Amino acid sequence: MKGLITICFLTLLFPVQAQDRKHALYAVGIDGFKNLPFLFISQEEYGFSNPAIFEVYASFTTKKPRTLLNVGLGYAAINHQAVDRLAQHITGYYAKIGREYRGRIRKGNESVLWGCNLTLTSAKVSSAIDIQGKYFPSYQVKLPNESGLGINIDFCTGINFLLFRRLEARFIARYAFILSNIGHPNATYLPGAGVRFWNRPFTITEGGTIQLFYLTKRVPKRITSD
Repeated sequence: MKGLITICFLTLLFPVQAQDRKHALYAVGIDGFKNLPFLFISQEEYGFSNPAIFEVYASFTTKKPRTLLNVGLGYAAINHQAVDRLAQHITGYYAKIGREYRGRIRKGNESVLWGCNLTLTSAKVSSAIDIQGKYFPSYQVKLPNESGLGINIDFCTGINFLLFRRLEARFIARYAFILSNIGHPNATYLPGAGVRFWNRPFTITEGGTIQLFYLTKRVPKRITSD
């Protein structure tokens, strides 16, 4: 936990220094939409249940036009029941920092975006062998808790548009490369990265989400590109 606090402090240090260099806070935002896929997929088929995933973001302007510095902090907790009767409860905190680039604003305050993010995560896995008996008594035995660190680099693309003059929505698709060693076997879900393609120290993942941002300055109702 101390290591994660240090990571978060160093992650936030850069944008604070950026403020001293006359880089301004552009927007603050939230992402709670990553819970939705787990609420609609089949628990019997995929084994995920009880998601609690929440992220907060701050976006800063940079010296380059249409380029933002994004900093985020997140928390995730989820249950996973594997087909081999292994039940896992995965929790973790993570810090994210990255660059976001935007195309020219189109008519109606809409533009495309793309970028790259670095995510550092600290996670804990509580596991148990859980066999629900039908003709014999159920059997459950707890396994030792395991924890560890992970890192992933993701590339994202999407579109953003104004809902109102201070409220912005960002629809984002992402593809990530993950390096971690958390849990035995390695946790199926990694906080800050998502569902892993395979349970190995190095893997990949993909996904999408919706983020809502509150802008620090009002934007005119309609803007046309140059």
